Amino acid sequence: MAWIKNVLVDLIVAVLIVITALGATPWLIIPLYIYTGLMLVLKGAALGMDGLLNVAKRQEAETPVWFMHGLYIVCMGAWLFTGYTILGIGWAAIWLLSAAAERRFTFKIAE
Repeated sequence: MAWIKNVLVDLIVAVLIVITALGATPWLIIPLYIYTGLMLVLKGAALGMDGLLNVAKRQEAETPVWFMHGLYIVCMGAWLFTGYTILGIGWAAIWLLSAAAERRFTFKIAE
């Protein structure tokens, strides 16, 4: 359970996404649009640049893959369930980019 401290920010953001999607904090929509855009850029960059991918994977090495997939499902589902289609599609793309980066990193290790 030492990996929890590595994903603390991800957990906080997931909680904020669910709370915001349910309408409790509508003022957080714009910052979460920005965060989603930044995550898309970072995940795309990690997939495109091997060095960045290796650094990201070293930092996430302790975090179980199922946990990150679960967080992405929760975030995507919260947005799509409450009608925020653009944010839901953004989180689906983040999830797909993360899965592709994980697969690419796994194949690099096998080589």
